Amino acid sequence: MNQTQQRDIRLIVLFRSLSFVGDEIALFALMVHFAHSNQHWMIGALAFANAAPPVLLTPIAGLVVDRVPTRRLLGYLGIFQAVIVLGLVFVHNSYGILALIVLLGCGVAFTQPGYGALVAHITPEEEMAKTQASLQSVGAVAGMAGPAIAGLIYGQFGLSFAFVCDGISFFLVGVATFFLHHDRRPAPISSAEKQRGQVMAGMRWLFGDPLLRPVVLETMIFVFAIDLITVSEVVLITRTMHASSTVYGLVGAAYGIGIVLGSVLAGKLRQGDMNIVRSLMMGTVLIGGAFTIVGWLPSVGWVFPFMVVGGIGNGIANVSAQTLFALRMPEAIRGRGYAAIGAVFTGMSLCSMAFGGVLISVLPARTIFKIAGLASLGAVLFFGPLALRQAKRATQGA
Repeated sequence: MNQTQQRDIRLIVLFRSLSFVGDEIALFALMVHFAHSNQHWMIGALAFANAAPPVLLTPIAGLVVDRVPTRRLLGYLGIFQAVIVLGLVFVHNSYGILALIVLLGCGVAFTQPGYGALVAHITPEEEMAKTQASLQSVGAVAGMAGPAIAGLIYGQFGLSFAFVCDGISFFLVGVATFFLHHDRRPAPISSAEKQRGQVMAGMRWLFGDPLLRPVVLETMIFVFAIDLITVSEVVLITRTMHASSTVYGLVGAAYGIGIVLGSVLAGKLRQGDMNIVRSLMMGTVLIGGAFTIVGWLPSVGWVFPFMVVGGIGNGIANVSAQTLFALRMPEAIRGRGYAAIGAVFTGMSLCSMAFGGVLISVLPARTIFKIAGLASLGAVLFFGPLALRQAKRATQGA
């Protein structure tokens, strides 16, 4: 990786981490605000309003990212999102807030595949795992630091100041994007006929690649299981094990630390499809095994080491999957490819959270942990051999 590539990747990692923290601050402050206002329905509505647009706008967003210069698109989107967040300062009606969150999610529908495509375009193949590990690590750190900072800001300065902080982070990210040396400038399509059938090219690639197909199906089950645990974790820790909310927060921090450790380990991945697939399957086994065991533990003190192990597995699996996607994705459809990846896995998360909300009302939290852990292990047992077989063929054919 040359100096300008290193500079741009470091800049992207830096301002993406700033954006992640800003988002965590605003979202956490909003959820606390509505919890204190006895508008509990708004908490779920906020999560849906933020996550649904990237799924629904997948065909349009991916095509736009593949048709316009990425640096300019991301820069203007950052400024647009800053204006939307600062608009939340002046809106106090619940439905008005939801509308602005939907608009913010529409921006995410474009920035998510945009940054994914730009990073993959800049990064040499031999450095891809290391770069994906850096992005995964800053996301995990933001997930841990954001709520703590948000609690302090909300308690001391109120909800509006949390929005100002997030708005500033978006503005800085947008401006910083214009200072990148590298840009992704796809060749424009000359006629409408050539665009026909191109909208869903990302989905066709994702499920048409013989190696990625079993990997995607295995990862979909993994994501569904993880979000089932996210819904039931608070019940297991605070009700079943009778721990305090502080301990619940510490359990989440232990998991976040594990993700960072797993991401760092995965960043040292050896090249080759076979090694990456093995790493992905190993990460899924770690997290599935850890969560299955957590479902049997007698008290919260035993949970911490297994949450660290589960986090390590999550970090390894995520970095491995993102590296594999980036390396096998054709340059011409990277926008649509990353939009498809985001839509599939965000869609699974939404379904899982909805299903988990129903499941926790009829099953004990321990049982849900066991089901989710065993489902992850079962996915590896079923799809792992298929993925490894295809990886071996890809390696032999290279």
